[in-house]
Amino acid sequence: MQLQFSDDQRAAMTALESGKNVFLTGKAGTGKTCVLNEFIRWALDKEKNLIVCASTGAAAQRIEPIKATTIHRAFGLRQRLENFTVLSNGYSDR
Repeated sequence: MQLQFSDDQRAAMTALESGKNVFLTGKAGTGKTCVLNEFIRWALDKEKNLIVCASTGAAAQRIEPIKATTIHRAFGLRQRLENFTVLSNGYSDR
């Protein structure tokens, strides 16, 4: 099945394929996951190294061609955040 991308989706794919950082955003059903999955297939076909992260575990599970994880898990943020103390005006290094 050949995907028919909108102009915005094609622009996102072009930016991703050129190595740019891209933040995909949009309402439900606009094709964010479709674009991401297609890019992952492209990257795997080109033998590119990539880490696929999502903001939530539920979002990570929707990514098909590769095992995705949360941003926090991928970069060990939970452990790093344990080194901070929450203050009323922000965070402070312990």
